[in-house]
Amino acid sequence: MLTGLAIAVAGLLLLFHYGTYHWFRIDEWTFLTEKDGVGFPDLFAPHGGGHLVAVPRMIYFGLARVFGITSYRPFQVPVVVTHLAIAVLLYAVIRRTGVRPWIAFASVALFVLVGPGAVNSVYGFQVGFNGSIAWGLGHLLLADHDGPPSRRDALGLVCGLIAIASSAVGLTLVVGVAIAVLLRRGWRMAVLHGVPLLATYGVWAIVAGADTGTSSGASLRALPEWVRNAVMGYFLGLGRFTVIAWMLAAVVVLGMVLLWRSRTPGDLQSLRVMLAAPVGLAASALFFTVTMFVSRWWTDAGPRAARYVYLGAVLLLPLVAVAAEAIAERWRQATPVLVAILLLPIPFNLANFDQGVFGERWMQQRKYVLTTAIRMPFARDVPRDVRPMTAPLTDDPVTIGFLLDAADRGDLKPSTVPITQPVLDEFHVRLGVARRVDPGRPSGCRTYRRPVVLQTKPGDEIHLGSGVAVAIFAHGRPSSRQIPFPDGGDEAARLTVDLPGLDLWIGPMGDAKAFRLCDGAEAAG
Repeated sequence: MLTGLAIAVAGLLLLFHYGTYHWFRIDEWTFLTEKDGVGFPDLFAPHGGGHLVAVPRMIYFGLARVFGITSYRPFQVPVVVTHLAIAVLLYAVIRRTGVRPWIAFASVALFVLVGPGAVNSVYGFQVGFNGSIAWGLGHLLLADHDGPPSRRDALGLVCGLIAIASSAVGLTLVVGVAIAVLLRRGWRMAVLHGVPLLATYGVWAIVAGADTGTSSGASLRALPEWVRNAVMGYFLGLGRFTVIAWMLAAVVVLGMVLLWRSRTPGDLQSLRVMLAAPVGLAASALFFTVTMFVSRWWTDAGPRAARYVYLGAVLLLPLVAVAAEAIAERWRQATPVLVAILLLPIPFNLANFDQGVFGERWMQQRKYVLTTAIRMPFARDVPRDVRPMTAPLTDDPVTIGFLLDAADRGDLKPSTVPITQPVLDEFHVRLGVARRVDPGRPSGCRTYRRPVVLQTKPGDEIHLGSGVAVAIFAHGRPSSRQIPFPDGGDEAARLTVDLPGLDLWIGPMGDAKAFRLCDGAEAAG
């Protein structure tokens, strides 16, 4: 009863409070703009390197056709539902190991009421990531039984297939299921539940040309530190505070020691059955950590990216609950303390919804730009491939052509902000100056420590040696918001002017003190 109430409350909070300011971003636009948003998606094309994302592609395709792309709420419903489904399935896994209701409730409440990686429960694109976890847990519950192959095993394999068709995270759950089945039912059944699914993914990866990241430049000497950092991150994701994270880790160690010491020769099989699912999931957390090291060792967030912490916490939580049950069985007076340790972080974990750079202001700015660009009287006078969003961290395929087509179909409602002269000038830059990237490196560059003003005409090109800010220059000063245009990184970036009569103010981007403009680009190598 309490668990069901917690799940219901969490669903309402996620949809109608914490998730209300979100809007489409980055990866989501890849799905929405595929084939200009009108053709059937290529379900089996790799995404993000090695992800098979047929299921989320279908979800986004269907939702965009039914609801359009003005409101984000319909796209949040599936990810909230899968988050809550994970909570229900976790509760089932924990209770099947014999954990008493209060500890099972506290464990799941810790996860469902914000918990680790809060963005995973409100960011629509994570329906693939979360879907892999939910279907994988369904696979585990169906495979976790005694006896020969049955209809349950067949249904479990179907769940496993959907898990790997939602994201590559499904592979981690397949490994966890295989280990759990190995402990409970032997190696033949473990092969049945693991090999066909892993082989299916392998065939797809070869045929589709997926980049699985296996040829990384990671050094094995850094692996132990990566694993330590990751595991501590998983416990911090659950406990929020270092002291509680260490308490949870101590609960696991002490609980496992008590279980081992309390065994009798006749109990070994029952102990193995009880621990099969929690140990299988925990072992798959280690598998996931190592595979992420191979393919993601270079990322700034490392193993503590929110989505990784979310998954690691899910995979460790059943083991934490079983260990807490072992302690409570030995010392009944400890039950309230254990429940308190699990529930204490919940109020503080609400801060996880503050996404920093991807917070409310960032989301509102994106929606403003993309729904206002289509109202500009000159929007149809520029090339269709112009991208209104130019700032770093907005490297998505949203073009003015796609936006205009969506508006014409009634899928995207224009904004209602007043169109003042500063707004017109802002969009003269966003639509009239297109950033393009070419192979090679900038050449003939000069450094400027003061802004410059350029009188331009359509077809003019401005080659960048660094990021710049651009605005319309009128009446002796910048008359619009300064629009950032980043450099090309390892390639050469240039700005192409597509509208007439633009006097452009160009200065340093962000906190930079200077900027560089170049004559052109030279071929690489």
